[in-house]
Amino acid sequence: MIKSVIDYLEVAVISHPDKLSIIDMTLGKITYKRLYEMSQYFAFEINKKHVHNQPVVILMEKSSVTVAAFFGCTYTNNIYVPLDPEMPVDRMKKIIDELKCE
Repeated sequence: MIKSVIDYLEVAVISHPDKLSIIDMTLGKITYKRLYEMSQYFAFEINKKHVHNQPVVILMEKSSVTVAAFFGCTYTNNIYVPLDPEMPVDRMKKIIDELKCE
């Protein structure tokens, strides 16, 4: 039974790994298997920094990579906080200050 987005991704990877999950203007077609691998990479990098149950700020343009970052944060039980580089710097600083990020 699927109870979370992680469950959904894992079921999709097992049942149809080569099926298209995202079409990205930069990276092209991303399969569920590739999205899972990218997500695991983000989770590994977050875990290396010993971040647990905290906001994780991701500063990048919207793409399949940001989706993988979301899943990586979710895998590590952290809170995904997306920031767009086009956002005014004062706004980004305010968000980061409010979250009390390290």
